[in-house]
Amino acid sequence: QQSQGSAEGAITSTNNNTSCIKMINNKKLLVLHGKKENYFTFHHIFAPNTSQKELYNNSAKKVIHEFVNDNKNALIFAYGISNSGKSYTMFGDKNNNNNGLIIQSINNILQLLSKNQNNHYISLSFFEIYNEKLFDLLDINNKIKIRETKEGYIFIENIIEKKIKCKNQVNNLLLQIQENQHIEQTKVNDQSSRSHTIIRIKLYN
Repeated sequence: QQSQGSAEGAITSTNNNTSCIKMINNKKLLVLHGKKENYFTFHHIFAPNTSQKELYNNSAKKVIHEFVNDNKNALIFAYGISNSGKSYTMFGDKNNNNNGLIIQSINNILQLLSKNQNNHYISLSFFEIYNEKLFDLLDINNKIKIRETKEGYIFIENIIEKKIKCKNQVNNLLLQIQENQHIEQTKVNDQSSRSHTIIRIKLYN
């Protein structure tokens, strides 16, 4: 169970309704284990009622701006147990009423490129690691492999890339890859991904 509040939240035990994890502020958590108290500090902690927009602005936005404006490599990932909200955080809901970090990141990149008024553009590729095998989510019959050059550069051989010009293209591609993902029912989630999905964004001059 999660309490609602902008600055403070708690996860309570269903057995005795006592808080076992408590949000002290937006950087500090208290974890109770019996009578023992443990405090953990993070760069930022988000309350249960945090909006997708607020999450993006306080986690990914700076990284995306550095990717476009400073030509820096960027990585955004979600990690957690099944049914912890990873897919919702990254993809949002199916009706696109609450865009996840992926769509917000790509939209932000397109906005920045249009403001810069240059000839830069981006391409997207989507692949999945499932049972230690690679699958191209734009074409599951397309055979792809991880390769390494003599210089030590890692790349995905034969993967499909799609040049992106507008937001509508992104929405259509995300619907396509979600249909191709490996889905398997678990005890806590009947639509668990059961795989690692990687979306690669490349910026071209």
